[in-house]
Amino acid sequence: MTLLFILTAVAALMSVFVLKVSSPLALPIAIIAVAAAVLNLVLLRKSRFKLLFSSVAALILLCICLLLPAGTTSYGYRDRQKMASDYTDALLNEQEEKAAEYYTALTEKYGESDYERYISGLQALSDRDFNKARNIAQSMEDHTSVFYYQIMEDVYRGFYSDITSVVYNLCPLYQEASDHNPGWTYASKNAGILLLYYDKHDLARYYLTRAYISTEQPDGEICYYLGAAIFAQGDYENAFLMFEEAVNIGVNEEL
Repeated sequence: MTLLFILTAVAALMSVFVLKVSSPLALPIAIIAVAAAVLNLVLLRKSRFKLLFSSVAALILLCICLLLPAGTTSYGYRDRQKMASDYTDALLNEQEEKAAEYYTALTEKYGESDYERYISGLQALSDRDFNKARNIAQSMEDHTSVFYYQIMEDVYRGFYSDITSVVYNLCPLYQEASDHNPGWTYASKNAGILLLYYDKHDLARYYLTRAYISTEQPDGEICYYLGAAIFAQGDYENAFLMFEEAVNIGVNEEL
């Protein structure tokens, strides 16, 4: 019983420690573990409770061992993804003050390893060392972030001299980037335009619609290409509505 009490107390202390790392499971588990430790100490003198409470305490310890590490890891990943997404959205929408706040919070909590790699990747791209830039991007912990896709986009542009190869490699990259970052209008827009180039009208409409929804500023080009994708599907009425909106907003004369 003494050993069981010690293990329960240690588990409680570990839970409190993990609480500082931000797992939402840590608080309830810490409370349960501390309560178990206190009750264990109180009931230690009453022999009739020993067997029952030993079983309960063992079950609590098992739950702590199973739930706490998994919960901390999954929550930490989701939390970091959310903070990184908030930061990149603010950055892309040119909300500099808000982006600075998100970046400070993100780096204070999780460090700035991927951001440092991103800066190194930009330096490699400026030196036209595309192999180095690709290796830096591949070394990032998060291969779904805007940082990763921005580096890889320029790597593909630098690697291939002919437009066909560039388009062939960028199209799936933009699709993947949009799927992981639905609020990134740039990726959704370019994915839709390139899919339209390959006559994949259903997919083009899907990504261009996402771009149309996610953009905060009216974009005539998105309306135009979305209209083209809809027109190719034979939905002429809605296509002309999009073309009309594109004209009202203003588009490049070459379109």
